Amino acid sequence: MITKAQKKELTKILGKKYTDRVMDELHRLAMRNRNGHPYSANHIRNVMNGFQSQKNLEKVIFDLAAKVKSENEAEENRRNEILGIKKTEAATSVSE
Repeated sequence: MITKAQKKELTKILGKKYTDRVMDELHRLAMRNRNGHPYSANHIRNVMNGFQSQKNLEKVIFDLAAKVKSENEAEENRRNEILGIKKTEAATSVSE
């Protein structure tokens, strides 16, 4: 079951409108509910909010978050490389 703290971090990574991203990932993986239908946005929100527990859906959400986080970090590194900013310089300039 996804906790409130985990949901907060997941929404930072996936954004507030995460259901479309999760639904796209489920479609890409050809994952369906036990009746053979695509998971509904409401069901995804219930799992994300911790109202329902479903291990395979939670795994997809966390895997997607890891993928998005990795892509975001790669893009940030690419931008910093283009600008000639080292990672430590970028971290200090953001906090100033």
